[in-house]
Amino acid sequence: MPFWLVLVMDKPLMFYYFCPLISFWFFFVYFSMFIMSNRNASHPFMTKKFVCIFAFVLLFWVRFLPGDKSLFDLMFDYPSPLYYLIQENGSVAEWAFRSSLDKYAVPCGMLTAYVYIRLSSSGDIRDGSRNDNLFKSGTVNAVAAVGSVVLLGAYTMFATTCVDKKECNSWHTVASPLMIGSFVLLRNVYGPFRGVVSRFFCFMGKISLELFLLQCHVWLGSDTKGLLVIIPGAPVLNVVVTSLVFLYVSILMHDITGAIAGVLLPSNLEGRALYMRVGGFVALCVGLYLL
Repeated sequence: MPFWLVLVMDKPLMFYYFCPLISFWFFFVYFSMFIMSNRNASHPFMTKKFVCIFAFVLLFWVRFLPGDKSLFDLMFDYPSPLYYLIQENGSVAEWAFRSSLDKYAVPCGMLTAYVYIRLSSSGDIRDGSRNDNLFKSGTVNAVAAVGSVVLLGAYTMFATTCVDKKECNSWHTVASPLMIGSFVLLRNVYGPFRGVVSRFFCFMGKISLELFLLQCHVWLGSDTKGLLVIIPGAPVLNVVVTSLVFLYVSILMHDITGAIAGVLLPSNLEGRALYMRVGGFVALCVGLYLL
């Protein structure tokens, strides 16, 4: 979808930075786990791997190389081939900011998933039933719940009172994995909490990609610097109408992209046929982009 939006709307790729960002971190997780994957079952090996992962993330954006360069610069800045893709579609500086804003959230999520698997296999945590609390100890459950509420509340107060954007972004980079972890822990620590599901948020989650991308054109205006006005002089009515149109178009685009994806990449494709189909589609996209 972002590829076609870039062509149709004549916007730079970084205007829809969320999708490249997802791809960037997806490949990071994939290759991190793929390297020496035959030893991933070893706990000592995984401990060393996570140390390397966090060290890599910590140093990737730091300028410690000769010429005041970072590993990020070597990968994305001139004369890297990726420089031409990013610089001509936004800026390397913008991509550096976007890619590093939540840089600790992904490795922390990977570590959480690994710890969860280990604790589940050992029986130290239980989440298979609405009647089971996450930990065996009631005290641990209570401390986890209270601690999560305190952290979420404290950061909410900080975020609503922080006025310096640079300072806010710096704190966000460090705090985001704590906030995500606090919410996940609070959501799962007690069985009744874990068993409650919001149909509204399930529905919105299915079209979250479309909502994020299309807000730039259907809800917002002036390249996301303002609101789209179709009913002047009636701000409340304008927001209601544009929001309904925005939601409808997002649902429609979700259905369309799902149908197109089903035609281009059928679920029954495997092996060489799948790779050939993906390669052909990528070649088509690149060809259209170069035109």
